[in-house]
Amino acid sequence: MSPTSTADFLRKGAIAAYISSLIFPAYQIRFGMGPFGIEALLLGWVTLFSAMTAWLANPIVIFCFFNMKATPRLCTVIGALALLAAHDFHNIKTLGFDSNRDKYANEVLGINAGCYLWLASLAISFVASAIYAWPSVRSSLKRVCT
Repeated sequence: MSPTSTADFLRKGAIAAYISSLIFPAYQIRFGMGPFGIEALLLGWVTLFSAMTAWLANPIVIFCFFNMKATPRLCTVIGALALLAAHDFHNIKTLGFDSNRDKYANEVLGINAGCYLWLASLAISFVASAIYAWPSVRSSLKRVCT
């Protein structure tokens, strides 16, 4: 299997994992399941106002899904940044406050399959970008070293 076909396979796997993450719950809260991945994607930008950076990984990875072949070096670098930004999801302690219920009703107790699939898609996308970028990096290193 050539590196390009491996990277193509991984890119498609990352896209499949990302789409799958949208249909599973992302968080476990005290009274049942938290929001599904699609809800987290559509409403997650609001967390930027409270200095949460995890949502920023979404536009980055979507950009890389479509431009990975054309700009593999860029996607490798920003894919690594997306992975770093994504790990801010651990700082989410609550998903809002409902004054009609217990104040701990929306307390985040853990993460679910949607979050794991989302993180997997980011990691796989980074690896695929690195595989696409490797031939150009290798030729650059040869020029520098000789």
